[in-house]
Amino acid sequence: MYWARPLSLYTFYIDEAGDEGIGTNGTQWFLIGGILVRKDDDLSVSRSVNAVKEGIRQRDFGQPLHWADLKRSHQKRLFLASEFAKQPIRLIVAAIHKPSLVGKPRPADKQWLYHFVTKHVLERVSWLVRDETERTGRVDLVFENRSNLSYSALCDYVDTVVKSDPEVSDAVLGSITLRVKDQSKNLQIADACVGACFAALEPNEFGMTDDSYVQLLRPIFYRQAGSLMGYGLKLLPFDFATDGQRGLAWVERL
Repeated sequence: MYWARPLSLYTFYIDEAGDEGIGTNGTQWFLIGGILVRKDDDLSVSRSVNAVKEGIRQRDFGQPLHWADLKRSHQKRLFLASEFAKQPIRLIVAAIHKPSLVGKPRPADKQWLYHFVTKHVLERVSWLVRDETERTGRVDLVFENRSNLSYSALCDYVDTVVKSDPEVSDAVLGSITLRVKDQSKNLQIADACVGACFAALEPNEFGMTDDSYVQLLRPIFYRQAGSLMGYGLKLLPFDFATDGQRGLAWVERL
């Protein structure tokens, strides 16, 4: 198997989509996810961003590739998804349905939602690296640097909460780095993949969603024994995952 190599080193590039406001006029969904890349493949994977820019004829080649900038071009978004799906990467996304949280008790910490969803993503990253490398792998984490993201609070949360979670194989989790997208082409790939998942979940101004992009990403989703749900795609909160999923027919086709 491609991933099953001893002493394998990886990087997981992490981005988000949607906003974190609950009970506001913001998005219904908040997503965090990313792509797992073997360090040996890091450069070749990143070069696919340049190939995509050429393919969509991006005028300013030096500017980062942004999924949101292509919202008026369905065909270009399809091209991005199809090209990135050819790369030797694995995709993991956790998505939380915020209307399901209205009226429920929640922590006062402003970053709690970001941290909570991140924990579910890192659980699955740890499982993938642990299982595919027989516990000899190691994965470094690269988060997109957001203006409201506290690096110290994030590191503390990962060290004290995530790594203490019995569901997490903490031995495989390595360093944490913050970068902006113009510093990392692979973060730009993570942005596109998470954006594709967001389009499949978040209704547009006409109340419609579009799963055409995420269907193209089907080959790169993390699966365990053939199962996608709960592995490459995690829906939250737990009551929505059991009940609300029935309204997402496209999930069954992934």
